[in-house]
Formats: sequence, C-alpha cells, structure tokens
Amino acid sequence: MIPQPLLQYPEVNDFENPTFERRESLVRRWASDLPVLNLARTVPELSDQLPLLVCEPLNPGDRLRLLELYRVPVNNVVAAAENRRLRQTPISARARQRIKDGVLALCYDLANGYKVAMHDLLERGREPAGDKQLQICIQRVLEQLRNALLHSFRIYRAVPPKHYLEMHQLHLYADRCGIAMQPIPDAATPAEDQAPQQVYLRTMLLAIADPFRLVDGAIEELYRFLSRNAQLCRLTAGIGGDAKADGLFLLRSDSDLPPTLFGRAQLDRAGETHYTLDATPLIRLLNQPKDASGEAVDSYAKWLLPRFKVAWERTSPRKQIHKKARVAGGLEAACYLLSPAGHQTLTGDQGPVHGIEVQELEDEEATTYTLETWQVTNESVNGFMLKHPEQAGLGIRVGDLVLIVPESGSKASTQPVIAVVRWFGTKERSMQCGIEILPGHPTAVTIESVLPNPDIPRGPGLYLPAVKSIQEPPTLVAPKGLHKPLRNLRVDIGSKKQTVSCGEVVTATEYIDRFRFGRA
Repeated sequence: MIPQPLLQYPEVNDFENPTFERRESLVRRWASDLPVLNLARTVPELSDQLPLLVCEPLNPGDRLRLLELYRVPVNNVVAAAENRRLRQTPISARARQRIKDGVLALCYDLANGYKVAMHDLLERGREPAGDKQLQICIQRVLEQLRNALLHSFRIYRAVPPKHYLEMHQLHLYADRCGIAMQPIPDAATPAEDQAPQQVYLRTMLLAIADPFRLVDGAIEELYRFLSRNAQLCRLTAGIGGDAKADGLFLLRSDSDLPPTLFGRAQLDRAGETHYTLDATPLIRLLNQPKDASGEAVDSYAKWLLPRFKVAWERTSPRKQIHKKARVAGGLEAACYLLSPAGHQTLTGDQGPVHGIEVQELEDEEATTYTLETWQVTNESVNGFMLKHPEQAGLGIRVGDLVLIVPESGSKASTQPVIAVVRWFGTKERSMQCGIEILPGHPTAVTIESVLPNPDIPRGPGLYLPAVKSIQEPPTLVAPKGLHKPLRNLRVDIGSKKQTVSCGEVVTATEYIDRFRFGRA
C-alpha cells in the first residue's frame, strides 16, 4: 500500500455553521460578481468566506465543487496582486499590506480545503489512479502551494515551515500512484500546469533561482521564462549523474528543503524518496542568444547561470564566528537610532532596549523602536548570518533594511552597520537570516521631492558616503516610491540642505531603494 503524503490541514467542525452559504448557485453568482481589480474589497470578502468552507462538515463531492467555485476568484486576485499594481492603488500603505497578507492566506486556505477533501476521499478507500476527484485535489494543492510561494517571493516574505516538504510529498505520492504526468483538463488552467509534476517542476526551478534577491517586479518575468522552458529539464526518481556536474539538483521528498546542487548536497544514493532534477539543457539554452519564443535570454542567464554551477564562488570568503549583535528593523528605526535623539538607545547596554520617538500631535501614538540581540554565526565582507530563537518578535522581513551594532571590545568594530535582509530560514529550532551590508558609514537624512506632490512620500532616509577602497560612489537610501530616474529630491542633513537628481538604483527591495545621485 502506498503511504499517504504528510500534509497539515485544519480540523473540520463537528457542527454546521449557519452563516456559511453552501448553495452552489448562490456561491457561483457571488463569486462572479466580485470586483477582481478592487482587491481592497475582494480579498476581505474571500477571506471571510473561504475559511468557513475549509472547516464546514461536507461530503467530499460537495466540498470539491464549492472549492472549484472559490478557486477562480482566488487565482484572479493572485494574478492581480503585483506590487507595482498595488502601489498605483489609491489606498494606505497599511491597506496594501493587508491585501498582500490576505492574498497569501487565501492561497493556503484554498490549499487546505483541497487537502481536507483529499483526506476524506482517501478515508473512503478511493485510489488516485482511477479517481478524477483525487487527481483534481492533488493538482490543486500543488497549484495553490505554488501560488503561495510565488506570492511570498514577490512580497519578500519568508517561506513558511513545511511548505517544501508538502510539495515534495505530494509529488512523491502522485508519482508512486502513476498520475504525476496525468493532466487535469480545465479551461481555466494553462496546459503546462495541468499535470502535478509540471506544476512541481516549475515551482522547484523558481526556488533554485533565489528570487528574494531580485528587484521588485522581476519575479513574474522570471517565472514566465522558467515556465516556458521547463520542458527542457528532466525530473527522474533516484540519484543519477556526476556529483560534480553543473545543473544537477537533489530533491529530498522527506525534507523541507528547496532543490540542492549535487556538489553541495550530502548524497545518499540508497535513498528511496530522492529525485534528480537535470537542468543541464536549460544551461545550454542560457548560453544561447534567444529561447524558442525568440526572447533574449541574456538578462536571465546573468541571474540563473551562477545558481546552476557547483563551482560558483562567493564574492568574499565566509568565516565562522560566535559573537552578538544588536539589530533594529526598518528604515524609520535606523534613521531614528542614528539621530541625536536615538543616540543613547543605540549606545546603551547589551540586551533588548527600546527607543521612543515622539510624533506630531496628529499622530495616534508614539513609535517604539527595538534593538534586539542576535547571534552572529558567520560573516564576510559582504554580510552576516544571524541566528535567534524562533519567536524573535522583531517582525523584520525579507527586503527590510536593518541597523546592526556588532558587539566587540573594539570601538571601531561597534560602529553601526546598515544592511538588507536577503533570506530567512529555520534550523534547529532557531530562526536564521542572511543580511547584505550596504557600504558606507550611514547618516540619517530627510528626503522629499522638490516639486510638491501628495503622492510622493516625504520620509526618512540614509546617506552613505563614498567608499574609495571598493570604488563605491555615495548613495542614498529612501522609502519605496521616492526614487524615479532624474527626479529632483531635496535632502536635509542636519542644518544642511542639498538638491540632487536621482540616478541608477543599486539595491531595490519591496520597502527601500538605494540609488546613486548627482547634482540637480
């Protein structure tokens, strides 16, 4: 008997919820009337109803039919919730963040609904090989986990624990049941996403690409390129090939890890749940000027090729260390702590400390900024890896700017450092994150557009002076939305004011832009 996949899903209620609508005709009409482009309305409405469906006691057939009705608007809002589109929506920053969080929750809620239906069908003794409903459930769970991963990457959100494990387990189960390449015909699903293994393969290629480091908006283009050319790659059971070859990745179905290059993995060739992803044909394509569609591949090659190579070397050596550092998350916190008002907080004793910034009278409350102690586990010229108990409480996100004060006996080495969070992960009951240092000793500034415009935020920023040793010119760090090529900005550094013209963006995340500038 084929073991069932390891999946997490909520328990079904032992009572019927009188507020839940189960009549298909009414649900279909309601879902079709949702204004897809008005995410501020559609996401909350779906978020109110979908969790009720997941936990409602229903027979598998009824649950599946209702889930299919919810799937259409959920997929539509996932497609519509791009960062650039959200920034053009006339709503507050908090409302945008609620939409981003809501879309991610909808993907997981819908996946949970299909998991519950799948569990109920399996409990009734159904077998995937001859059961259309079970095949739909498997494909849909993979689809929604793919959507959640894609959305996490584009909003720079850490991938939740067990995400990769569930995708590996579902693919393993589908393969053992002989349905991994069995398409689920559906007018709303692209042909390349109709079989479980097709969805799985495209998602694993996206995970290899390390999308957290991409600039805002690039993830969609990269995923379209990978999806279009994924058929070149091969996914086979077991471990085969030269461990030193480029483009060969290990997928462990019993792990919560993305694909790992053979040359960097601990290979156990007796493993029964391992798969080999052979991306060498994709490497050959990336060395060509264009792909089959005629699109130039040079921009993708520059990003992807280093991630397919076993011999890829870090730009600077990394060494293991054990010391502490105090960390504050967010551009506003960094600017306050670097200001005269926050100096005492910044230079205080070890341990979690708090700085309170007094806001204007019209603000609802004062803002508290926290410096929390993390463990530095390794460092290089370009960054650190930090470790903290899993419930860190800081709320820093991938793409956030952070201020770091390494704790050391040397005064020079305790100067604050500005960095960007590049990735998150969990290991041995601890949270880990990788950060990339932004060169230059930071100075807090205020930045605003020279031309008054209520749509262009005035906000705190940082001035990073030139670093001659690495030929790095001076740069500015500003909140997202302030930078635009050739836009004139007024920069206040204490009592000094200077007008500058925006230049090339050097570092971009969802929350900040770091860019070069010139005289206006």
